Amino acid sequence: EKKKCAVRILKKSEKYDLALLQVVMDRTVPFLEFRSPESLVPGEEVWAVGNPLLGFRETVTKGVFSRIFQEKDFKEELKLRRPPFNYKGDWVQFSSLVTGGNSGGPVVDEKGKLIGVVSWGVPAHTALNFAVPSSYILEDFKSYLP
Repeated sequence: EKKKCAVRILKKSEKYDLALLQVVMDRTVPFLEFRSPESLVPGEEVWAVGNPLLGFRETVTKGVFSRIFQEKDFKEELKLRRPPFNYKGDWVQFSSLVTGGNSGGPVVDEKGKLIGVVSWGVPAHTALNFAVPSSYILEDFKSYLP
């Protein structure tokens, strides 16, 4: 449904560079269920949803869950550049094609359960991407969620 709605910011998380928004509508809409990414098996299919650069809207891309990328992996692997905010913790590593503009979009499993929120990727490698784990989001925003 392409309808404009009012949006309120309920909470900002500087730690995860995320915000929890409330869409003001005249009806109730379903929300995503959460799934712990720790229950995923490497190679399990996942989908990223977002609005990538260049004006593309409502884009869904399929990939696979790779692993839980841990803080220590920054030092031991690839000499990856850190994301541009202060979060130090685990990440959901996945291969769905995403670009700038996808940040903040959901990463879901085959049943549509949220496993993470797209956060950042390695430049020039559009299939090497990272999401804030759903378990972290649930903890940070739990007082606002059903």
